[in-house]
Amino acid sequence: MEPTTIPIAFQVLLFLSLGVAFILGATWTITNLRFYAHLRKLANGEDKDPSTEPLALPYAVPWVGNALGFLNEQASFWANMKKTLGPNHQLCTTRLGPAKCYIITGGQNIQAMFKMSRHLSSDQLERQIMKSVFHLPDRDIDTILQPAHDDKGKVTDMGKKNRMYDVEKIYENFLLTPHAVNSLTTKFLDVFGEVLDQAPEIPPLPEANSREAEWATVNFYEWFKDHMFTASTTAFLGSRVLEMNPDLAKDFWIFEENFLNLVYGLPRFLARSGNEARDRLLNSASRWLDDAHNHGDIENTEDWDPYFGSRFVREREKMDQKMGLGTKSKAGVRIGLLFGISSNAIPATGWMLLHILASPTHILPRILSEVQSCLLPNDDNNNTTTLSISIPDLLNPTRTPLLHSLYTETLRHYHALNLSRDVKSRCTIDGHLLLPGNMVMAPSWMMHRNEDLWTDPPPDVFYPERFLATDEKSGEVTFSTAKTGGGRYFPYGGGAHICPGRVFAKQEILAAVARTLLGFEFGLVDWVETGTERVVGKKGVDGRGFPGHKKGYVGLGVMVMEWDARVKVRRRRVGTGGEGLVKS
Repeated sequence: MEPTTIPIAFQVLLFLSLGVAFILGATWTITNLRFYAHLRKLANGEDKDPSTEPLALPYAVPWVGNALGFLNEQASFWANMKKTLGPNHQLCTTRLGPAKCYIITGGQNIQAMFKMSRHLSSDQLERQIMKSVFHLPDRDIDTILQPAHDDKGKVTDMGKKNRMYDVEKIYENFLLTPHAVNSLTTKFLDVFGEVLDQAPEIPPLPEANSREAEWATVNFYEWFKDHMFTASTTAFLGSRVLEMNPDLAKDFWIFEENFLNLVYGLPRFLARSGNEARDRLLNSASRWLDDAHNHGDIENTEDWDPYFGSRFVREREKMDQKMGLGTKSKAGVRIGLLFGISSNAIPATGWMLLHILASPTHILPRILSEVQSCLLPNDDNNNTTTLSISIPDLLNPTRTPLLHSLYTETLRHYHALNLSRDVKSRCTIDGHLLLPGNMVMAPSWMMHRNEDLWTDPPPDVFYPERFLATDEKSGEVTFSTAKTGGGRYFPYGGGAHICPGRVFAKQEILAAVARTLLGFEFGLVDWVETGTERVVGKKGVDGRGFPGHKKGYVGLGVMVMEWDARVKVRRRRVGTGGEGLVKS
């Protein structure tokens, strides 16, 4: 019998497999030994050595490190990280490809991070987003990020507030002042009301009060999000941009779904739909800006006009002209603003409304009572177009305590942002060394879902009344932010880099919730796959079938629903109450 000959190809494959297995095993062993040696050192009380970086998490793949687990599903990554570190360690070091990243948790550590703008900067992340996502050329990015200098030519400081072109001042004057944000909210609410009143898929109210309105059936979030997008975009950018680009919403949602793929710079063939949607958005914004300059007046000082939209956008356009940015770059900046105002506020509003409609504790009558108390008197209580909501009353937590608690709980439960900064100079947090050239990341998921901070009920339970307090003597129920301090709750970031649109976002969300509930009655039919009528779960009277968050959205901001609700809907007459969700 002739000896069996092993094919050369098989031998090579076997050799390579053994080699890869050896490298992975050796890397896993070495990084684990290093991790546990450092852990013992910390256990011996040497945790305040300012020359030592935080604990380095073990990994198996050289040069890749922990990146695969991080990119796959961050909720699982954070849970595994917490289990590995144990309860006594709030900082660690991860290897994300070629970059080293310090993960920061713990309220005091996060508060310290917010105060370190001289050492930590968002410039690199902003540069990456402007270049990879919005296709700004390096020259224009350098201009936007150019730091201010003193008389001797020395950089005065680090961070947004010390750039040569002070965009932050535009935010302060035209987005954060009470007049600016209230006028923007009023415009949003006016347009949102018009859009809802004219929604062709919902039959109009009959003229006779004795006749009931007709029902229609829609997929709730799919129906709602486009109407809110129209109102938000019109209030912020004007009406012409949508008139010229009727598919803007469609392109935006495709772009939004692929945003992280663009940030990570995946090859175009792996993120084709996202790249193509982004390109269409940039072309749409470029045409709109050309039209606005041809027919609008950039020097107009009114709060709103149809061409440029809000006063904020006009002032930002003037600043971009001063910088010398090209039309494509300005279009990228405008799409960035559009992403900022829509990608978080709209899904947050959707979550709030869905919880109101499907809550097992039947909070709809209570929420409806609160928002009805904010209605302004009008001459025609039978016409939805006359709905006028007092924004100051709506924003007053003593008047709408449950609405405010629901809003706060929604951002706690569904907002998951990785607050990221670059280390620009050597510094320490909690006695651990942070070296320049690396990144610092504070994941809100780790704090917003921390079992030690959020109890009764635990953090994985959505509890609309979590932020309500009852006075023991009077029995009065009030909205309380006592649980949100100390760095445990930061949906809008913090420090010098806190979100400049936070005030408008809150007002827009609460106004949209109120206007939707005041204008319509709903009945839950079933849970369905997004964009279809295929049933995925049972009715949500006891919470069954309620959607979770879609994978891949942890770390980006407010997470997107995994599926949708099929609802029947009809128009509500102004002034009519409700006992709760209409039974289907």
